[in-house]
Amino acid sequence: MKLINAILIAWGLILAAATARAGPMGFEGSWMSMGDLGENWRDVWVNYALTPRDAIGGGYLYMRSDDKRTTRELAEVTYTRLVHRWNLPNAQANIWFVGGLGALRGGGFDGAKLAYTPGLQADMVCAFCAQGIEKKLRALNQTKEVYVNLKNKVVAVELKDGQALSPDAFTALIKDAGYD
Repeated sequence: MKLINAILIAWGLILAAATARAGPMGFEGSWMSMGDLGENWRDVWVNYALTPRDAIGGGYLYMRSDDKRTTRELAEVTYTRLVHRWNLPNAQANIWFVGGLGALRGGGFDGAKLAYTPGLQADMVCAFCAQGIEKKLRALNQTKEVYVNLKNKVVAVELKDGQALSPDAFTALIKDAGYD
């Protein structure tokens, strides 16, 4: 029965994520989903970015010992906060706070226990940065073409005939996407 519940929860999260537009964490209004399904480890997570630095979400984690005797399950709601970002010549590095609160079952005790899971996560991204900026700029009605080169730190926008984009609006859009 536990396995069936786990599968139903995982599929529910996957289907919820499939209806969302995907984007790297940090783009306001975007969704991110992650999953890892193996024999002894299964996890599925979905986050929604409230701001370029804050997201809420939920997830499910199933762990089983190699001898298949002990299992643990965690279902939790999460809050993610960008602590610091470094914009590098060819990439970007981030430190995230990720905190969760949920129910932990299994592992030698009956019932569920309250679980809190504070932690820090470090990551480094590159191609997603360019794609994210391009996506934001292409969404503007006045945009004809967008070119992003992280190595040279260049963002070029070709506007449609008769259209304008102020430098302040351009800068605000880049900052709103989470970049300095």
